[in-house]
Amino acid sequence: MDTAEPVRADHVWRTIALLCLIGLAVFAGQLLLPGQMCPVPDNLLTDEQLKLIVPKPDGRGMLRPNCFEFWVNRYQAFIGSIIALGAAIIAVIPARGQLKQMLRQTSASARQPMIDLAKALEDEIDFLHRLQSYASKVRELIEIYDEAHPEDVGQMVGDLIQASLRAIDEGLLEYRAIEARHPIFSATSEARLEFIEATIDLEVALQNFDLAFRSGLDQIDEGSGETRMSPKEIQTSRREIVMTRIAWSKSNRELRKLLVMDLRSAWTQVRTLEKQVLAT
Repeated sequence: MDTAEPVRADHVWRTIALLCLIGLAVFAGQLLLPGQMCPVPDNLLTDEQLKLIVPKPDGRGMLRPNCFEFWVNRYQAFIGSIIALGAAIIAVIPARGQLKQMLRQTSASARQPMIDLAKALEDEIDFLHRLQSYASKVRELIEIYDEAHPEDVGQMVGDLIQASLRAIDEGLLEYRAIEARHPIFSATSEARLEFIEATIDLEVALQNFDLAFRSGLDQIDEGSGETRMSPKEIQTSRREIVMTRIAWSKSNRELRKLLVMDLRSAWTQVRTLEKQVLAT
């Protein structure tokens, strides 16, 4: 993984040394350069200064100020501001590099969890797609029940009902574990809860359908507390299993649609984090 290069200390000190040399050169010029070599024009001097530099009868008089001294004195506030700005820039250079490095490290640390989330969403979508086959099995049960006499297909339908109940129960337990790993409230988490409720409704409807089927075959174990269904209750159970299967399939599709949207968002964030990590 690429990491940000820290600001080299020699670059900072080289800049500081250059500024010090410039300041030293200005100071040396002010001390050593005589006014005759860089005189200040008379029109820039005040009357008091002109009187002082005029030679006395004895030949004495104040030396004419040189240009360095004049301009430094005149613009010392401006020069001080420039020096302060330069010092601020020098201080910002390493801080800016450190901020870039921190951003890259943060992006790198956030990248893997986002990849794990994207893969978990892919697995969840595949799992829901496999669960969709339960709806086909339930529809097959209904078709067999409608087209054949119960006594002719009793064993086969009974085995299919029990196999479907076991599969739905196992799928429900597994999906509860998946839902528990995503506790943050969102539209997707709400859809997960609705799908779990729809799965429970499907399981209950299938159990009632099993009871109705065995009532028609006179296979009710009243000793264990089972109650024989009336013909009207059997027809009601037949309608409920159809409606519940349709509602469960719809809930499955809606949940997968939201998961696909979350998956696209997760991979987009992964690509954004990768760009931040690789940024120079």
